[in-house]
Amino acid sequence: YFSRGADAKAAEGDARIFRRRRARLAAHDHALRRFRYGEALDAALAGGRAEVVAAVLEEIGMRGGLRAALSGRDAAALAPVLKFAARHVANPRHTRQLAGVVSRVIDIYGGEVGASPVVDAALRSVRERVARQLKVQDELARLGGVAAPLLAAGQRSAFAAAGGA
Repeated sequence: YFSRGADAKAAEGDARIFRRRRARLAAHDHALRRFRYGEALDAALAGGRAEVVAAVLEEIGMRGGLRAALSGRDAAALAPVLKFAARHVANPRHTRQLAGVVSRVIDIYGGEVGASPVVDAALRSVRERVARQLKVQDELARLGGVAAPLLAAGQRSAFAAAGGA
C-alpha cells in the first residue's frame, strides 16, 4: 500500500512539488540550542564575522551565560576572545558590549594576570585601543566646542540675510 506509485514518473505537463530542504543551523546556533555557551562563542569566533560574534555574545548575555562562556578557559582559548575585543572595541556598534565582555574577563581572570604573556598582550592591546579611542573622542569634543560658535555665527548671518528680525 505505501509503496504504490513510488516508481511512477511525472508526465510532461504534470506539476511537480519540490520538497523543501531544512535549513541547517550554524555551529554556534547548534551549540546555543544545547546551552553550550563556550562552544557557541568559539564557533562564532572561528567564523570571523563581527556581526555574528556580536549576536552570539548578545544572546549569551540575554540568557545570563556570559560567565559560563568565558570561565574555564586557558590562555589559548581566551586569546581569541580578547583579540576580537581589541579589534572591534572601537566600533561604536560593539563598544558597549565588548566593554562588558572585557570587564567580565577581568573579573574572572584578574588574579591570573601576568601568568600568560599571550593574554597579557591581548589585554594590553585592548587597553591601548580604548585609550586611543578615548583620545579621539576628546579631540572631537574639543573640535565641536571650537566649531559651535562658528556654526552659530553662520546661522545668525544666514538668518539676518534672509530678512529675519
